[in-house]
Amino acid sequence: MDSRATRLSASLHEVLSSVTAIRSAAAILSDPDIAPDWQARFLRNVREESRRLSESAEGLVTWLDT
Repeated sequence: MDSRATRLSASLHEVLSSVTAIRSAAAILSDPDIAPDWQARFLRNVREESRRLSESAEGLVTWLDT
């Protein structure tokens, strides 16, 4: 695999990993019986993964534009 394909694969993997983490946390947060401390942890995870997703998507778009 050439370096461009490797870079594209790694970038897409990052984006998909973040999306998957956000979806998983959101599914857990939909449980009305989740304890407040766990809710706070999963909300923090969603915020962190959202930031990571934004940065990964920006990097991917920049790379694709070149």
